[in-house]
Amino acid sequence: MAETDKFLSLAKSTTTNVSEFVGNTLDPCFTKGLIDTYPNVYKAGTSFYMDFSETSNADDLKFLKRFFNGIPVGSTLSISGGTYFVEETGTQYSFSGTYTFKGKTGASNQYLNFYGDTYSPSLPNGLFESKNFIGRINFSAITGGTCSYYINKVNKEDPFNLRFFGVYGADYGYDEFVEVLGSSLNTGRLKIDSFVRLNDKSELVYLNNQNTITNENLYFTPVTVNYYMRGVPDLVSLSVNTNVNGVLKKLNYDGETIDIFQNQNLRQKYSRELQDKQNQYDWYGFFPSTNYKNLYNPYAYSSMSFTINYLSLLQIATILTYNSDDMIESTYTQSLGLVIDGVETGSVNYGTASTRTTITSPRIKIDLSDASLYSATIEPYTDANCSVPLSISYYLNGVPGFDGASFIYFKNIDSPSTIYLKVTKAGVSMILQINII
Repeated sequence: MAETDKFLSLAKSTTTNVSEFVGNTLDPCFTKGLIDTYPNVYKAGTSFYMDFSETSNADDLKFLKRFFNGIPVGSTLSISGGTYFVEETGTQYSFSGTYTFKGKTGASNQYLNFYGDTYSPSLPNGLFESKNFIGRINFSAITGGTCSYYINKVNKEDPFNLRFFGVYGADYGYDEFVEVLGSSLNTGRLKIDSFVRLNDKSELVYLNNQNTITNENLYFTPVTVNYYMRGVPDLVSLSVNTNVNGVLKKLNYDGETIDIFQNQNLRQKYSRELQDKQNQYDWYGFFPSTNYKNLYNPYAYSSMSFTINYLSLLQIATILTYNSDDMIESTYTQSLGLVIDGVETGSVNYGTASTRTTITSPRIKIDLSDASLYSATIEPYTDANCSVPLSISYYLNGVPGFDGASFIYFKNIDSPSTIYLKVTKAGVSMILQINII
């Protein structure tokens, strides 16, 4: 039997209406690249050291890797924007000017070294912290290589954009391909190198030079864009909605987080595992929310491995309610109900103390992987009417009904002692009251 990691599998699809193929032209990331992250900058004389290691934005890391791998050390580049505000004094500084590129380090070129050629003479020596920047630092360079690409001109919300694909490509050692159904000049599956966003809001998928690309204007032409990866997923992965994106955590066999991938679905997790036998991959699906932003940081995300004080299994059961005491002739009604650790109940209690140690801030994990939770939605609230959403101290991981799904609550001095999980399935809502006593 042939090995399934030798075949290409469809991982995701989207549609675009204003797109274009461009072959063998100057890479637009050198003049129109976009980076949202603010760096920490240290200035010593005419030397500038920029540290982007705190970024939680994968697109910014892809841009840094592409841009600074494309210009040689000693090249001159321009910086625009980069306004820095000192709140205590009301002073503003600007990093706009021309610089000489001196060096880089980090897997995605997160650490950069420049020599200042022309810049504001008012810039003092010392540390400029990322939190005080109020304007993006934009890089542009005259030098840079050529490339071929497929570009989406109108960036809509997920899943109607290319960022939704979570492209990493050959620049990161992955075998990924794109196919545009509706193109007449660039047909078939085209190997991908990488992905960046441009400052005009368009999205660009770089195509490997093994492809021969012909310029093709697909403006106002609806096309289906398919994204493929090497490796045939298992039946569980294939059964999951491909529009459910999540965070993919890459760990070595010592359990250390070594990378985070964004906008990944279960098919991508499976394919990356097949191509990388030296590491492990954990996938956590989620819906975009400010509550999840810290998950993009590999160190913050490692906190998911903290000791859990209490673990419970949540299930949905069909409850039979009999209408008389005569079991032979009685009738009964069926309804859905919640079961915690084998007991039908609408509430569960957890303590703040144990026989071994005092637990002042218990960590509670509700396992949501039971198959009875398939297609259910889980929403946490602070009130019994489920009108005030819980906004702090919790994580919702994975897709209910699949391995790895869980609700984790870190109780602390600022979070409530009683919360409510609203579980909805088949139009029926059930409430689980969680008490910290």
